[in-house]
Amino acid sequence: MVTEESVITARPTDEAKAEQEMAAVKRAQQEEARRAEEVRIEKLEELEKAKRLEAEEKARELAEAEGFEPQPIYFDFDRSSIRDEARAVLEETGSYLKENSGIHIRIEGNCDERGTNEYNLALGERRANSAKLFLVSLGISPEYER
Repeated sequence: MVTEESVITARPTDEAKAEQEMAAVKRAQQEEARRAEEVRIEKLEELEKAKRLEAEEKARELAEAEGFEPQPIYFDFDRSSIRDEARAVLEETGSYLKENSGIHIRIEGNCDERGTNEYNLALGERRANSAKLFLVSLGISPEYER
């Protein structure tokens, strides 16, 4: 015989089970949505990287077709000031860019691995800005398209 009390206690257990199952389903759905979003973001980043690499390659091909070969410049340790031998390279680059105003270049500053990432990023940026400012002082437009 089932008493009224046992029926009452059995119901919350069934409801609690159903709630637990629903919560588990909801968590699984949220996890699946999170994974799908991560995959979507990863694919977008890959696409952006591929587009950027393609644009860089096209720019390189155009520059090579035009006879321009970008030359690296070097800096003293822990410095961002333009060295004398770098001035000659930048002056040559500036002359070429003046004659070929349709060509755009990317200026990047690099460092070795000594120092913290933050410091090296800042030093690389200072170096790139030094090269850019030197070219601007030669009459090269600092404007660029993205």
